[in-house]
Amino acid sequence: MTTGGWRWQSAIAATALVAAQWAAMPVSAQTVSASAAVPTASAQAVTGGAAPAPESASTDSRWRRFESINGIVSYIDRQSVKPQPSAEADADSHTVHFRLLRNVLPDFTIKTADGQPIRSSVKQVVLDCARHSYTVIAQTLYRARNASGKPLYQIHYGDEAQSRSLREGSVFEWIAGRFCGAGR
Repeated sequence: MTTGGWRWQSAIAATALVAAQWAAMPVSAQTVSASAAVPTASAQAVTGGAAPAPESASTDSRWRRFESINGIVSYIDRQSVKPQPSAEADADSHTVHFRLLRNVLPDFTIKTADGQPIRSSVKQVVLDCARHSYTVIAQTLYRARNASGKPLYQIHYGDEAQSRSLREGSVFEWIAGRFCGAGR
């Protein structure tokens, strides 16, 4: 989607900045509490499938909340986790597809080329268990936290998607530990 004076290079630069900031920060798993904020209905619609209202207990079980030591909140959509086993019997030879919602710190500002603030994103991720890496295949950027409102951009990386190694303590490593067998 385009907004105003959007330029492809500017979107790539903004995305690279967001990805670098988030990828560099370790996250620690936390259990979801009833008082924890959960993504809005807009985020649930983007991440696929209708979901109950955010205040219901079943929504708490849908979203797994993580908070980094720097305060960045991430949510994994448990309903989007889809292990894709390979033809081989090896438990570490498959991939896992999932969606991840991330919020920018409240006092941190990231803007697009035309001045639109980016507050959150929903990433479609493929985790490669055999290579201990992940690839963001698509990303939707939002002006509001918890991916609410109309998306600013939807970026599908296609052949330009680049794999990254799993980092110790990251949400991606945590997911790999749960869905890729014994892990490293």
